[in-house]
Amino acid sequence: MIMSLIAPGKKLPAIVLKTVGGGSLTLGTVKPNRWALYIAYRGLHCPLCNRYIAKYTERAAQLEKLKIDISYFSMDPEDRATESKEKWNIAPPVAYGLTADEARQLGLYLSDKREGSSETDVFSEPGFFLVNPEGNLHIVDVSNAPFSRPDVDSMLGGVE
Repeated sequence: MIMSLIAPGKKLPAIVLKTVGGGSLTLGTVKPNRWALYIAYRGLHCPLCNRYIAKYTERAAQLEKLKIDISYFSMDPEDRATESKEKWNIAPPVAYGLTADEARQLGLYLSDKREGSSETDVFSEPGFFLVNPEGNLHIVDVSNAPFSRPDVDSMLGGVE
């Protein structure tokens, strides 16, 4: 498969996703004088995603100090995204229903369900999109595996 990565300095595609609890999230939007961090996670089936998201939850005060708003999204349907939000104690917006075509627009790798697993039929691998206050991508990181992601403390230190 040929991947099309979004370059830093460009705009993130304005993909609109529904959020758990109602409402919507438009990828790439930023509030005035703030950063926006969008993290694509594999789905409810991924314990490594849970641990990675927990690291950001633990650093909520530091994220606020750096004026970074964080959102999570996946290809999971609403029920699985809701379960992730509740089981993993995720406070920020959790969006769901990303399509395979939208995942490709973001340059995310796609994986097929393993036989006998609780995974959805198709899911995206991790993605990390940090948007600066001007609305441009500052850092982009996509991975084809759940254990290869930007280190939380290194990223926060870099923004600081």
